[in-house]
Amino acid sequence: MSTFMAWIAVQRKRGLAVLNGTAKCLRIAGGLLVLGPRWAWLQANEWAWFSGLFLGGFAVAGMNEFWLAAVLFALAALAATAQLWKSKLGNYQTITKIVLTLVIIFGVVYLLAILNVYRGDRPWSQFPTAIQEAAKFLRDKQQATSHPKKQLGGPVQPQPPTPTPSQPMPAPTNLPKSNSSPKPHNPSFAFIFPGAFLPPDHWDFIVGHRGPNPNFNVNFFFVDEVKKKLVLADRQSLTVDDINSYQRTFSFPEIDPKGRGTIFARQVLWPPPVLDHQSYDITVTSREGTVQEAMKVERVDGKWFYDVKIYDVETNRVLMDCQDPGFPMPRTAQRCFPEIVRTE
Repeated sequence: MSTFMAWIAVQRKRGLAVLNGTAKCLRIAGGLLVLGPRWAWLQANEWAWFSGLFLGGFAVAGMNEFWLAAVLFALAALAATAQLWKSKLGNYQTITKIVLTLVIIFGVVYLLAILNVYRGDRPWSQFPTAIQEAAKFLRDKQQATSHPKKQLGGPVQPQPPTPTPSQPMPAPTNLPKSNSSPKPHNPSFAFIFPGAFLPPDHWDFIVGHRGPNPNFNVNFFFVDEVKKKLVLADRQSLTVDDINSYQRTFSFPEIDPKGRGTIFARQVLWPPPVLDHQSYDITVTSREGTVQEAMKVERVDGKWFYDVKIYDVETNRVLMDCQDPGFPMPRTAQRCFPEIVRTE
């Protein structure tokens, strides 16, 4: 009997210890939620903590967890501010601390703005996507296991007749018909379009991009057909300067969609020999493929009109075909301006 009572006392003591531990954990959690900022302020007495949070923000930003990076940057600013106000800066230390605090606030706001620009169209966190993928995997697995191939006691499905050498297998007649066709591939390519006329005699051409993906190792071979015809007329030989007067090559390591990767648009300045009648042949090669562009610019009654046609060299697929209303020698095509200047 005494042994049993002793066992009861031990179990009661253990139960009280578990309850006390649970209550303590709840108090700590509540304190972190309510007094978390104050606790962080009081504990921010080492610059190492500030630097660790700061570097951790860059690390998680590299893993596309932008919301966590923003939290770490904010905590790093809080730690730096706490360390600042605990320091002794000599004379006028209050004014100095206020000024430095404003500098820290401006710095963290500017850093968060840069983080948002770097994020672009990507989500603030990858956790929802990972959770959705995991849920989809579990759902597909559950559906696969809930439909066995053969159920005992169920109705027997009729089997198709076994073909013989003289009797071919009949074609199935109960297959569902689909009216859907495969979606065409949306290619990504770079091209050139007229930007602005710079008096007295230069055109500012802009490098554009279409498609969802970036292009890498992009090279342009730009030929002024009007100037080429003038240079080659009645010539027996050409110098390097003659050739460079009607053609130019230039390249870019990467051209991204929607104007990403650069603050200012990529530009090509060119002096056409005849402003009212311009014709250009442009070859654009990249790691993703080669496109050919024919661009014409006409001036009628002081107004500019464009005609642009681009096709894929490998597939001969027309990627862009436009002509402004009012262009001489009209043809059936969508208008060029202002649609041609938009970014995708």
